[in-house]
Amino acid sequence: MSTSLFTEAQERQLADRGISAAEAQRQIGLMRNESQFARLQRPATIDDGIRHLNPREEAQFLELGNDAARAGRLSKFIPASGAATRMFQQFSGLDHDPRTVDGQGGAEWFTKHAAKLPFGEEQADAATIRELLYGLDGLAARPKGLVPFHRYGVEARTAAEEHMLEAARTCCGDDGVARLHFTIPESSRAMFEAAVDRIRPLLQERFGVRAEVTFSVQDPSTDTVACTPEGLPFIDGDGRLVLRPGGHGALLRNLERCGGDLVVIRNIDNVVVERDLDLVVRWNLILSGLLSDLEDRSSVLLALMVHCGTSNILAHIETFLERELGFRPDENGSIESRKHAAIAILNRPWRVCGMVRNDGEPGGGPFWIAGDGAPALQIIESAQVDLNDFSQARAWRGATHFNPVHLVCGLRDRDGSPFRLADFADPAQSFIIRKTHQGKPLVAMEHPGLWNGAMARWNTIFVEVPSATFAPVKTVADLLRHAHQAVAA
Repeated sequence: MSTSLFTEAQERQLADRGISAAEAQRQIGLMRNESQFARLQRPATIDDGIRHLNPREEAQFLELGNDAARAGRLSKFIPASGAATRMFQQFSGLDHDPRTVDGQGGAEWFTKHAAKLPFGEEQADAATIRELLYGLDGLAARPKGLVPFHRYGVEARTAAEEHMLEAARTCCGDDGVARLHFTIPESSRAMFEAAVDRIRPLLQERFGVRAEVTFSVQDPSTDTVACTPEGLPFIDGDGRLVLRPGGHGALLRNLERCGGDLVVIRNIDNVVVERDLDLVVRWNLILSGLLSDLEDRSSVLLALMVHCGTSNILAHIETFLERELGFRPDENGSIESRKHAAIAILNRPWRVCGMVRNDGEPGGGPFWIAGDGAPALQIIESAQVDLNDFSQARAWRGATHFNPVHLVCGLRDRDGSPFRLADFADPAQSFIIRKTHQGKPLVAMEHPGLWNGAMARWNTIFVEVPSATFAPVKTVADLLRHAHQAVAA
């Protein structure tokens, strides 16, 4: 007798998405046991998990980053599927009643600040602003990457276009090509291609750079099932399973398939105006140079261990791993078991993550957590922490730094072959969330976050970067900040 939670028709529905019944049952099992939290040991701080580079180190890694860029090793990966709906949420009243003029949420505020907005409608009435935001092709319905962020004289640039400029300055090789990859909604592909084509001439004319841009969409097989609060599959009125997008952790597959070597990852809404771009490019290259250095040293040590494996070499490798990752070898273990552990750690993807001082921005941060037998550095979100536990809440509040999503990731092993990234994820770090569907309570699951559990078993280095490299746009009001106010380029 079948023990499946699903009917034959529902299993066919899953198969059509590329999801096995066993995977769907695994997801429901996670949702039934949603109390699986990360166990924080302490926040990562300067000299205890976060590196503060001195000027000599900055110069050294900047040179190595430039070498990697010239060799064509660098590319950029930008998750750009997210909608701009939340960015304009304060104006949602206009969508229902164009006469709305109440302060922060109405046409009056919009008109007041129009001169500083890249899409402002000066002296426009509420109906005109409603059309701009919520009409056909309204800004609030677009992916955030296609919303104008900055104005340079009469020119307005979208977030996607600004990312292309950053990539041209960061990733251009001696061949004159800068490579970047956007993950996008399929329905917006034509608009993204048009944005790319608009900015290409500027990159060519001003910097002599040809942009090589690729796109991908989230694989339907990464969608997740939903369940009821009782832990049963959530079924709609037609007897079909309710399936939901699997969150940005589902993009791990896109990252692997992008074909990159050293890949810079930044959020679509984290861009600066050209005036401040030099600092961002500098730190993109510094982080890339540090990663290149770590990969090179790791590769040499791994080769020595595989071909020699003497106790002297093992001690040298363990010192390297303790200094860079906080790894503590099992002093009571045999030489053979310690060698096996060292090889396993050296043969993992590396990532270098920029961290800024914590000024109260919402989001994750750098922590030491209980790992597989030893503490490990991880980027942790609040949803992964049991804040009802006093010791865990105290550790969470003690964080001095914030994750601005400024990563450089090494996607290839020492032989130049791509890592299979799913092998280094921790499925237990999935996000469990509660929603409603057609008025009924629903429990949903998102895959471990792309820079959270999806990279849980990567070798992780945290580095303090200047706060000025972080300029997020979460609401339209953020565009009024100095970091997003430009002059004619």
